[in-house]
Amino acid sequence: MKILRNSSLFWRTVLIALCTAFTFTTFAQESRPVRSGQDRQEKPEGKEPPAKPQPPAPKMDGDRLEIRLDRPGQLKERLVPEVQKRVRRLHVQGTLNYDDIRTIRNLCNRSTCVNEKGRSIDNFIDVDLSRARFNTGAQMSRDRVGYDLFANLSHLRAMRLPIDIRQVDERAFRDCRRLEEVEMPHGVRYIGRKAFANCTTLQHVLLPQGMEDIGDECFLGCKKLQHIQLPQRLVSIGDEAFAESGMMEVRLPDALQTLGEDAFRDTPLQDLYIPRDTKVKKGRPGGGSQLRAVEVDRDNRYHASVDGVLYDKQLTTVLFCPKGFTGYLSFPKTLTAIGPKAFFGTSFSNITLPATVTSIGSNAFAYTALETFNIPASVKSLGEYALANCSNLRNVVISAHLASLPEGLFAECKQLVSIQLPSTVTEIGSDVFKGCKALGNISLPSTLSAIGSNAFKGCTSLRTMTLPQGVTNLGDGVFSGCTALAHVTLPEGLPALPQYCFSGCSTLDALTLPSTLTTIGSGAFKDCHSMHTLHLPEGVTVIPKYCFMGCNSLLSVELPAQLSTIGEEAFRDCRSLSAMVLPRKLSVIDDEAFRSCVNLQEIVLPTMLTKLGKKPFAKCDGLARLVCRAGYPPEYKSTDIKKVPLFVPEQSIDAYKKAKTWKSFKTIRPIEE
Repeated sequence: MKILRNSSLFWRTVLIALCTAFTFTTFAQESRPVRSGQDRQEKPEGKEPPAKPQPPAPKMDGDRLEIRLDRPGQLKERLVPEVQKRVRRLHVQGTLNYDDIRTIRNLCNRSTCVNEKGRSIDNFIDVDLSRARFNTGAQMSRDRVGYDLFANLSHLRAMRLPIDIRQVDERAFRDCRRLEEVEMPHGVRYIGRKAFANCTTLQHVLLPQGMEDIGDECFLGCKKLQHIQLPQRLVSIGDEAFAESGMMEVRLPDALQTLGEDAFRDTPLQDLYIPRDTKVKKGRPGGGSQLRAVEVDRDNRYHASVDGVLYDKQLTTVLFCPKGFTGYLSFPKTLTAIGPKAFFGTSFSNITLPATVTSIGSNAFAYTALETFNIPASVKSLGEYALANCSNLRNVVISAHLASLPEGLFAECKQLVSIQLPSTVTEIGSDVFKGCKALGNISLPSTLSAIGSNAFKGCTSLRTMTLPQGVTNLGDGVFSGCTALAHVTLPEGLPALPQYCFSGCSTLDALTLPSTLTTIGSGAFKDCHSMHTLHLPEGVTVIPKYCFMGCNSLLSVELPAQLSTIGEEAFRDCRSLSAMVLPRKLSVIDDEAFRSCVNLQEIVLPTMLTKLGKKPFAKCDGLARLVCRAGYPPEYKSTDIKKVPLFVPEQSIDAYKKAKTWKSFKTIRPIEE
């Protein structure tokens, strides 16, 4: 019985093993893919697998196309070339990545558009992404329109943004010059700087009611944007947000806390009302020539309005006068200051300031129509360019006891004829009288010690100038372009002439330089066409580049004994210069120093000369003789006067014949000949 039981167990185990093996074999056969005879054939050599079939072109409804994406990055393959030429109204559903955005950008910048018959039609694109969403990645975020994402699209006409968008970043639609309409979802809270700048045809913008912030220059240059409904929750409008737009009317929301500087600059806006809680940055809301008045809520904590002119709350400072103001201008008794740009560009021909004014800000009266102006004695502070570019201003009286005239004070006042400076002035700042073309004469006070750069530049009627003895500092280009200036008296004690000091003074024919002068700046006498002779003081050791360039009447210059350097193109185009005695200690003559001195007949180079620059005597057509007294050949970069006879010390002839550049001279002779 025991053996039988063991035998039965053995055969039962064998049977189970056979069943398991059979099941595994059957499963493997069923799992193996079935291949036809053709499939089992070996792949012929040299043949590629058949190309993947292209998806069929999406069906269009006229020029309208709706596409549903199954995955990000699919838009390009769905927009086949035939469709790209025809579509003008594109509706996209699904998730978009940056490749899809690039496809949309390329579509909006296409060169032509055709209808179903292949005829050219108006080329524009309306893009509806309201049922799409952005994929978050390296260049995109789901809830924002990124920097420059849709900028510079030449044919984008309308855009509806995805519903998930919360922010439109800087320059997102900048320079889309055909963009007419934008619709934003209700969740957008912020529009960044220059987001729609220079969208010159933009007319309709639907801002969501929850929006809180409009960035600087957001709608700058949107010339056709005449109306916009600002959200009630808006708290901030940036600097120049609507500048140079077509804005004709606007209602600022009560919740607005900050209105940026020049937010409405150069717009056709006629009236502006400042709500109770709004602070205008720097007191300048901006406006164009049609803005007649700025009114302020009487409970405003920051500002007040008098007859349409904007003041601070205490009525001590004029902040902004509209350019279109036509009423009678009267000032409150509490006035002490005229703010920066307060009357900038207004049409007043005369303004009388009260004796209570102590401060006038920068550009306060710039670009106005003022004809005469009196700066009261009470004024202690005067800002830069305060009266600049007043093209009708003829006479100015300065009653104030000012120590300095600030930069650009009367710059480009082209009709300014006369002005009496107070005896307290010690400094005239840069550009103070720059471009005052009618200014024929001016008396400088004896207290004056410094004149800034370009202070009298372009004063083309100025004939004489006497600098007081106390003047020790002159700025660059101080008298440049004074074409009628014939006589100048410089004071003893003046240590330096700055660069381009008398450049372009084409009538200046004689000038005595003070013995204290040690430094002359580059181009100091450039294009002084009438100058004949000049004596340089002994303290001068360098003649800088362009110093006498274009002085085509210059006959001679007496050089100081200590002169060591003649700079690049220093005497270029001095066509009347026939002789030049170079001092013994001269060591350097730089590139093209005497170029085009066509009457120069002989040059004698001194014994201490160590360097000649590139072609220092180029185009000196009259040069008949070059003498170099240096015993050892100086460094010589290049020359184009190889045919001019060269005379050198007899013992140095062989050295010159071997030296770089010198050896190219056709004739080298000893000086004794």
